[in-house]
Amino acid sequence: AFTLFFFHRVIFDRCRQEKRTLVTSSSKLVVRKDCPPGTYRLDTKALSNLELSFVHLLLCHGVTLDPKRFLSICVVCNGEIDRVEDKRTIETIFATHKAPETLNGQNLEVFQCCNCKQGYWYDERPTSSASRVKNQATKLLTLCIRGGVPMAKDMALFDFIDAEQIKKESDPDDEFRSLQNQRLDVLEWLQQE
Repeated sequence: AFTLFFFHRVIFDRCRQEKRTLVTSSSKLVVRKDCPPGTYRLDTKALSNLELSFVHLLLCHGVTLDPKRFLSICVVCNGEIDRVEDKRTIETIFATHKAPETLNGQNLEVFQCCNCKQGYWYDERPTSSASRVKNQATKLLTLCIRGGVPMAKDMALFDFIDAEQIKKESDPDDEFRSLQNQRLDVLEWLQQE
């Protein structure tokens, strides 16, 4: 019990120090007197609840999405990922990360982490991890558009998405679209202060 208390204390203190929002599925955690203000509790009973909560959380915090920043952080060290143009560097990345030899001759966009040198490339095959990640990011971005989350103009890797068309086609009774109409009184109050 002491270990769990200490663990929560560390997380709570870190949230306060770094001005982070704690996201949890625990109803017991959010009622603790030392729980940081602004903690967000997720209803995890259905995937649609998680997706709706994600959009709601972005709206509550006034986040403006910037698609050119999506998929630009290293999963290994959180460093920045940059495009690699040099053919030798690309070959080294493929060799280092044991890429299939069939990729070497293809004209792929290749990226590398500036810190740890982890290599990344996008592969269109539906079974590739890059393809699955991009598909999930596309789905979440579409839900955010339906929900009215503000967005930068440059869609970058997601320029195939027609945000205006998605907004037009959204059903007025769509639960994501209805988030736009909910008054976020606390947020409005904080913005006035």
